[in-house]
Amino acid sequence: MFQSQNLTHEELEHISQDTSVQIIPLFEAPRLFLISGEFGPFHPNVTINVPLWLALALKKRGSCTIFLQPWFQTDKVGRCCMREKRDKNKLQLVPFHYVETAHTVSKYLKEDMPKEVKLQSYLDDIISVRQNKIRELFCRLTRTDVDSVLAKGHKLNQETSGLELNMIRSFVCSSMDSLNTFFLEPEVIEN
Repeated sequence: MFQSQNLTHEELEHISQDTSVQIIPLFEAPRLFLISGEFGPFHPNVTINVPLWLALALKKRGSCTIFLQPWFQTDKVGRCCMREKRDKNKLQLVPFHYVETAHTVSKYLKEDMPKEVKLQSYLDDIISVRQNKIRELFCRLTRTDVDSVLAKGHKLNQETSGLELNMIRSFVCSSMDSLNTFFLEPEVIEN
C-alpha cells in the first residue's frame, strides 16, 4: 500500500532552503567543502550563488547581502497573479518552493523584502487560486478520464509547487489504494 503521510510545513520549508540564491559576500574566504557541496571561493563584492540556508547563516553574521530571486519582485508576482486568475485551465509556472521561500524570506529577511504589502497579498491570491484549480482538476478527474483533463492543459508534474504536491499526496495515495483494492478483490474472490 502507498504511504500517504504528508510533510509538515516546517519540513517543506527546511527542504526549500536548498534553493540557490545570489549573495555578495563581505569577506574573503577559500572554497568551503561541506557535506551538501562545495561553495566559494568568497571574495568581497563579487556575486556568488549559494543555497538559501548558507545565505541565511552568513546574513545572520553580517557577512553578506542576499539578493532575492527576480520572481519575488512585487510587479512580477502581481503579473503572475493576474495570469493565474485569467487562465482558468492552466497553472502558471512558479518557482517550485515559492511559498516556502517567501515564508522563509519574510521570517528571516524582513529588511530585504520589498516594503509593499501588495507582495503578500499577491502571494496569498496565487496560493488560493492555484488550490482552487487543483481542486477543480481532481473533481473533473472523478467525472472524466485522465487523458481529457490533461489535454486541457493541466500538467501537475511541471506546474505544481512543492507545497501543492504535498497537499494532494494523501488524496492521490488513498486513491491508488482504492484502485488497487478495487482491481485486486475480484481476483481474490475467484481463487
